[in-house]
Amino acid sequence: LLLGVTHKPNPFAEWDGTFNLPEQSEIRAACAQLVESFGNDETDRLALTSDVESIITLYCKSQKKRFERNSGLIEVLQMMVMFQLPKSDLYNVFFAFVTKYIPRYVDCVKDGRPFDLFRLLVLYHDPELCSFLDSHKVFPHDYAESWFNCLFASTFQLQVALQLLDLYLLQADPFQDTTVRYFVVDARPTAQFRSGHLFGSYNIDSSQYVLDLRKFQSSVREMEAFKLHLRPLHHWCFLGSGRDEEDRYVHMVVSHFLKQGTPLVSLVHGGYFGK
Repeated sequence: LLLGVTHKPNPFAEWDGTFNLPEQSEIRAACAQLVESFGNDETDRLALTSDVESIITLYCKSQKKRFERNSGLIEVLQMMVMFQLPKSDLYNVFFAFVTKYIPRYVDCVKDGRPFDLFRLLVLYHDPELCSFLDSHKVFPHDYAESWFNCLFASTFQLQVALQLLDLYLLQADPFQDTTVRYFVVDARPTAQFRSGHLFGSYNIDSSQYVLDLRKFQSSVREMEAFKLHLRPLHHWCFLGSGRDEEDRYVHMVVSHFLKQGTPLVSLVHGGYFGK
């Protein structure tokens, strides 16, 4: 229901049923290995193997993709098989899930966009860990490829992977509250802040970081105490003017917070005048 496939037509209606992909033997072997892991009796095993091979074959043909054993398709389908759906419904659920939740295989390469984004997320939530991994030249592609292409199904036990699958589906529920609240730090000069600012923002003059470090450190302690008391769960959001000459100080301040290991730090693109 959450995947929106309730009234989808039978995807096999217009397929001629031929298993003639160049890599068909690889698909058949992978599907047989998958079904064997379920421990079904011989009759059920043959029927399920045929269904699974049909689904992978039709998917590869319709999407014009060559099957690769490390693409994660088999592992994703393994989770879907547990739903015990008719073949047509199983394909529709599989197709919808792969399309919505799995990054395109061509993007899951070294320096690909999913890994760049993942590194930014690590930096945002745990800058100390991100710095540690970067310093040891351990990059997301080195450890996260299988996480992305099959949503941990090849890493976790099946029941754990299914629980994670439930969370993915629930997070896609439009009725779930995913609101993020920000503690806006207006890091422009004080005079600019006084002439106009966002309601509820907190001012700290970022130029103090260079011109008067002791005063800056005192201001930061006061700001952190204020945030901890009134907005402890808000994410940090720094705001500059949008002018390069002034915002170089803002960038220094943001870098300072990241080096201190402060999580959930962001910077408004374009600054106050580009808001």
